[in-house]
Amino acid sequence: MDKRTGTIITNNPTYQIDGMLDKYVYIIDNYIGDGILANWDGLYNVQLNTAHNSNTEIWADVSGNSYNGSLNGDVIWEKNGLKFNGENGYVNFGKIYTEYITMETVVEFNEYGESSKNMDWFGNPEHAGSYISLRSDGTILGAVNTNGVYTNCFSNEKIELNKKYYLALSYDGDTVKLYINGNLDSQVNEENKTSILESSTFMCIGGNPSGENSIGLTNFKPLNGTVYAARLYSKALTENEIINNYKIDNYRYL
Repeated sequence: MDKRTGTIITNNPTYQIDGMLDKYVYIIDNYIGDGILANWDGLYNVQLNTAHNSNTEIWADVSGNSYNGSLNGDVIWEKNGLKFNGENGYVNFGKIYTEYITMETVVEFNEYGESSKNMDWFGNPEHAGSYISLRSDGTILGAVNTNGVYTNCFSNEKIELNKKYYLALSYDGDTVKLYINGNLDSQVNEENKTSILESSTFMCIGGNPSGENSIGLTNFKPLNGTVYAARLYSKALTENEIINNYKIDNYRYL
């Protein structure tokens, strides 16, 4: 299988890349499986072992948990990712709740948020939940709602436009952590040491959702960029697990 295009070129499921990172196996099956809730993959955007389909209006969850997402507005598949126009495109994955979480994504931004409108482009941030946001200064904001208010974690690194990044947000009941390209960038302790509150809105990529069947973008800037992959876990991945998934994403997308 060609790991960049998804084309099946061999029946060997343990395809190896010699001379790269100790011959690590860079295939979709080697992402961390423990605690996986959803895996939305740009190469396998229909179902596991089926190559990229640029015409589908569904972003299938290949984890087997059936958290499939419906494409809405002006979004298009290109270059093994889903392109958002910065106006009205988003993907609705329905309600997904977990007390502890890791959110991972491979994304490329074409513009920043605004001073009065962050780009809250991945999560379920209204009425609790968790989300990842891009700010006007190029920093990333990751937040979880654990006690009726959000615990915010801001990145130190600034994101460059038109460049692919691996980003991850995790919360283990104690600490919110942000990772950029496999490295721990920043962390914040949550004082109440409790679980994430359940959100009343759907999980979304592309904008800030409001309710189950609509998306409110009045106070938030929609995503202008491309999402290549996204995953959700019901636990906080360890740093070694983050590195594992980053290595795979780095080869397949970055």
